Amino acid sequence: KLIQKKPITLPLSAEEGVERVEVDGFVEWRAQQLWKNEPFKSVELSFDLQLEEGAAVLVSRMWLQRALDVLLANAVEAMADCITKRVKLITRHKGGSECEICVLDSGPGIPDELRDKILKDPIDKKIGEKGMGMGLLIAQTIVETYRGGISCGDTGDQGTCMIVRLPLVEA
Repeated sequence: KLIQKKPITLPLSAEEGVERVEVDGFVEWRAQQLWKNEPFKSVELSFDLQLEEGAAVLVSRMWLQRALDVLLANAVEAMADCITKRVKLITRHKGGSECEICVLDSGPGIPDELRDKILKDPIDKKIGEKGMGMGLLIAQTIVETYRGGISCGDTGDQGTCMIVRLPLVEA
């Protein structure tokens, strides 16, 4: 479900900071940067990058990085108490002109009481927990700005898959 009926602003080629970003290269580059530091480097990272060479989106690289960082940080945080800690990043072509970036973790899944709230409302945090419960909403707003969306795929005791959809641009 979209936060707003239409994006805040349409990405225009003349908009400052918006550029053609090759998806597979960007996803791999950003994850490898994060995995140099804790808490990321204690988590096994793998890739399944399926997009054709040169497949790109029209976005601000900085803002897409922030949205991806939220999803990756959430995945790693969700596995804090798990013995097995794995994140798999998947990219794939979806339909005629969209791509998906999937963040799949091996955590405990999203608790039932939160499933209806994610991507719709701030998540209430207990005293002492990190964050303000707004990360997914912020990431969703960023992605929607570029005519995309975020959704929750499968979630359960085998982990969670968060999916970013973005329109592809032609070469």
